Amino acid sequence: MDPEMMLSLTGLGFLLAGVCFGLLSRLGGVEERESPPVSVIIPARNEAHNLPRLLSSLTSQKQGPLEIIVVDDGSTDGTAEVAREYGAKVVNPGSLPDGWRGKPWACHQGARAALGDVFCFLDADTWLVGDDSWQRLAAAAGEGAFSLCPWHEVRRPYEVLSLFFNLNMVLGTAPDGLFGQLLWIHRDDYAESGGHERVAGR
Repeated sequence: MDPEMMLSLTGLGFLLAGVCFGLLSRLGGVEERESPPVSVIIPARNEAHNLPRLLSSLTSQKQGPLEIIVVDDGSTDGTAEVAREYGAKVVNPGSLPDGWRGKPWACHQGARAALGDVFCFLDADTWLVGDDSWQRLAAAAGEGAFSLCPWHEVRRPYEVLSLFFNLNMVLGTAPDGLFGQLLWIHRDDYAESGGHERVAGR
């Protein structure tokens, strides 16, 4: 690859990181308030290697969610066992119906099993930073639906190339869409909007 191109991509990465840092700084400045009862729903297929970081970040919060639900979508590794080790409720979504794709179906089944007034859908490869981040998230979310595109932790130089796809996702979703990696929505709004049934085949 052309070194100038790599430098340009790296510079773009730092720019995006700066924007994300600014957004997270604003999130941190929101006045904290008591969180409503929230069910965290994590769709997971062969995520035994990712779940410990996410689940430990959730269970270490000063004020965390009501419950954590891991929807084990046909995993062949130890996803269910890892989830139970951290006290999560494990849900088997059952056979995939016609017209549904795996992730929407897993989220839908997780929502059906949830007890909270609010649903927080999290991808298994995300995690919270800091033991008060749940309180800050709850304060920022407010009413209705709220989502965030997570900051991408780059571990190897070639992962900078994923910036192109991440930017495409952001530009294709904002300002009218919601990011699936972290979606916070009240139960009534979820039901009224049609939930994941509206995007069953996507």
